[in-house]
Amino acid sequence: MKFERILKVENLEKYYGKEDKRVLSNLNFDLLEGEFLGIMGKSGSGKTTILNAIATIGSFNKGSISYYNKDISLFNRRMITSYRKNVISYIYQDFKLIDILTVYENIILPLNISKKSIDKERLSDMAKFLEIDHILNSYPESLSGGEKQRIAIARALIKDAKIILADEPTSSLDSKLGEKVLRLLKTYNKVHKKSIIMASHDLRAISFTDRVIFLRDGQIYNELRRKEDESRQDFLVRIDNADRQLLR
Repeated sequence: MKFERILKVENLEKYYGKEDKRVLSNLNFDLLEGEFLGIMGKSGSGKTTILNAIATIGSFNKGSISYYNKDISLFNRRMITSYRKNVISYIYQDFKLIDILTVYENIILPLNISKKSIDKERLSDMAKFLEIDHILNSYPESLSGGEKQRIAIARALIKDAKIILADEPTSSLDSKLGEKVLRLLKTYNKVHKKSIIMASHDLRAISFTDRVIFLRDGQIYNELRRKEDESRQDFLVRIDNADRQLLR
């Protein structure tokens, strides 16, 4: 089966000053339509910088990011607005919830901004799955980090965007709930054919992806693709072995 390339990152560079503080260096990778791509790297390796650049909320100095062969850095204001509304949905590591809105209002905010209808049955099912159905009328300030993270995930998925960017989406969750959320993302990816880019330092989280690129000091130093019929456990072992090579 042939999959179309939805996103292409070419020779991406990000630095501060006169290139003395380099965050990304000559970065090249692509994303296929319906692919679940993982970006593996330790804190400070440039994972969030990449996601922010793709989302057009972070700048870069050189290179290009193309959406269906169209350079997003050349988009005008109207095109950028459309891209953010319809193409990109972001699960932020720091949640970015609005304290004066209830949980329910936070979840449907992207739909209100885009003037899209609300599928209340879908929202209810998602809230139950994420175990936040009992706090829909609560406000973020009274909630735990794990609850806020699940709200951020629900808000990202309800938007039904073409590309979901997930920055450490399970970092505030216990292992049981974290695996449940990852299975939700995997199912969402396969059933709805949505592309996902997930940045994480967690080996088990990354093992849910179809392909993983390993990032070190803003550069890709390795890449693994899950084989057809390969179990997640076997893929996890290969990811772990590749990750250990960095420590040698």
